[in-house]
Amino acid sequence: MEFEDSRKKYEIEFTGIGNINGHSVPMFKLTLYKPVKAESGFCIHDIKTENGVTGIKFSQYSNIAKAYKFKGNVLSSMLPEALDYIQKTHDEELNKVIEEAKNDPETWRWWTGCDTGNLYISPNTELGWEFRPDLEEIKDTLEKVHKFGAYDLFGKEDEKNLVSHETVMKIYNGIIEEKKNKQAEKKAAKEAKENPIFQKAKETGEPQIIESHPVECEDPREECNTDIVTVYAMPDGTTKRTQNHTW
Repeated sequence: MEFEDSRKKYEIEFTGIGNINGHSVPMFKLTLYKPVKAESGFCIHDIKTENGVTGIKFSQYSNIAKAYKFKGNVLSSMLPEALDYIQKTHDEELNKVIEEAKNDPETWRWWTGCDTGNLYISPNTELGWEFRPDLEEIKDTLEKVHKFGAYDLFGKEDEKNLVSHETVMKIYNGIIEEKKNKQAEKKAAKEAKENPIFQKAKETGEPQIIESHPVECEDPREECNTDIVTVYAMPDGTTKRTQNHTW
């Protein structure tokens, strides 16, 4: 879209989505027609206000700074309607990325670290998946659980190193299911150990010790290094925790 005032004529175009520090950012191009002719790219983060003037801050190495024959960074002032256009277009294009990110990726890329052999995996898309914390969780889980198991998971390395989303989800869901089973087993074992203790507390009307273990004393007012934590089963079915100093 073109803009013009008594001193300046220019055009602002949306040029696509860029990746800046892992974030999807709409990118633009400013084309100046007067007072100089030049063009340079920018994003919304380059909009600055200095000494009451709001515009686009271009590096001294940009074509626009060079066209002005400026030796440092240059702030190219913008009309309010131009700034509104940039903001509106930025929001619209970023919302498109967010909407597109709601669709699951068809494939994931995987590779191994050259020095460590660690597994690395990410959705086979360069943009938008920072809006999918669930995919980040899947990535982190696979990389942690199968740290050195890339080839066991995906077979021999091929030219593209791609794996389907369905395969990734099958592996991930298997990890989650195994974790749930282990938690259930741990809970059942804990209950099997503690139930008789709670039963005895109920029958006797006296607290019964479930466990007792040492911990570091963090009270600076006390001259001891170790406290004893004791957990009791109470007659009413609740638990009570005490922490006592050792001198």
